[in-house]
Amino acid sequence: MTGFNPADHPRAGSGQFTAKARTEPDITLAAEAGDVDAEYERWETVTRQVAALLPSNMLDDGDGPTIFFGSRAADDNFGDHAFIRVPADGLDEERLFHWQFQTESFPERLPSGYHEVSEVSEHLTIDSDPADVAAWIQEQMWKYKTPPLRIPDDV
Repeated sequence: MTGFNPADHPRAGSGQFTAKARTEPDITLAAEAGDVDAEYERWETVTRQVAALLPSNMLDDGDGPTIFFGSRAADDNFGDHAFIRVPADGLDEERLFHWQFQTESFPERLPSGYHEVSEVSEHLTIDSDPADVAAWIQEQMWKYKTPPLRIPDDV
């Protein structure tokens, strides 16, 4: 896989991708207090490096830096997402600091076959090359037919 081309995406269409990245500030108590520790800063920096290689938007939704993609439920919302598993996620010790990809949650299986899925990378961690991580995330996007991000440019 050489790179993500929005025109080749199965759900691509005229005007579905925005060329302008959103610049929402991170939403964390640490950031609001102006006291971002070194571990969080590293976590955020690595996530930002990977997000820069993907048609996505990265922000901290309160659970840590996350790379968001389009929604199957609403054109103007976030859906599938990727993130680094950290102790703050309340996850078990297995594969901490590995990358995880999740599809959007639904209360029931939809006719299209979408339902919540979590994939945790075997070997990609916070220390992995961002290009390798982005390639793995792109594979997940194709596998689960992740919708493109369609947030309006003026948001």
